[in-house]
Amino acid sequence: SQQHRQSPNPCPGSGLQQWTCQAEQALIQHGTPRSQWSTQAAYIVVEHESSGNPRAYHGWDSNAAAGHPSEGIAQVIGPTFQAYALPGHTDIWNPVDNMIAAFRYAISRYGSMNNIPGVVAVRQGGSYVGY
Repeated sequence: SQQHRQSPNPCPGSGLQQWTCQAEQALIQHGTPRSQWSTQAAYIVVEHESSGNPRAYHGWDSNAAAGHPSEGIAQVIGPTFQAYALPGHTDIWNPVDNMIAAFRYAISRYGSMNNIPGVVAVRQGGSYVGY
């Protein structure tokens, strides 16, 4: 008899590692060139924006004062999330969906994740700057 083999999970691990991998897979399937993606940059952004907390909520900055608090693991404001979310990834509180929208925005604004100002600053030994 033949054994049924399940294909390996393309995103092993759990938590941030798995969420980041799933976001990368979705972006690449949607046509984002691999050269614009950086797992290390994703980790830098998420660590500094939310300490990896998918339920992070920033209700006290200038965005919040304007009625658009930064929400989720990558701290995206609602209008940006809505503009950059992919079909099927429309829950701002889902860490994969949040990263997809945040990094689509960052890539469109800075050309690649490696050009995000906070990522550049951290890699040069400086302090993180929000995007």
